[in-house]
Amino acid sequence: MDGVIATAPWSSNFKISWDVEQSGNIFNYKYTISGIDNNLSRDVSYLVLQVSDNFTKGDIFNIKNAVLADGPKFFKEIGGLMGIKFEDIVNPSNLIIEFDSYRSPMWGSFYTKDGKFKGVDVKAFNSGLEFNTGSFIAVPDTTVVPNTNTIILMIAGLFFISVIGLRKCTN
Repeated sequence: MDGVIATAPWSSNFKISWDVEQSGNIFNYKYTISGIDNNLSRDVSYLVLQVSDNFTKGDIFNIKNAVLADGPKFFKEIGGLMGIKFEDIVNPSNLIIEFDSYRSPMWGSFYTKDGKFKGVDVKAFNSGLEFNTGSFIAVPDTTVVPNTNTIILMIAGLFFISVIGLRKCTN
């Protein structure tokens, strides 16, 4: 995925990919984090995926290669992101986390971390997390706050529709 922001030593080789497949009303989510030769220079301690406010821990099941921490919750250290956190990762240097959900995919953010390197947090996240525009990943049923231009266009459209409706009522 392009649009990943990562600190050293992940800055040059951090990669995240995802695959979502649907079978009936169940969606299977698979996230793969890797680096050069499919191994990161440092392990991943945890992965946070953005979810909507009404998401519950029961909304995902059949989790493979990690444990779902209590959640979802707001992560203040990640700009107040509402997310679910995967930890106790089975193979943290070549990470594949998989789970099922009844929630359909939406665009959202991710955040992952592993301690410090030379006094700086080792972390990676998508550019949309920091700038509210840019790259996002597929996550289960997430609400992404629209940017200002989208809100202005939506308000203008609603105003236009209401004016046309009033004209039809007066004719």
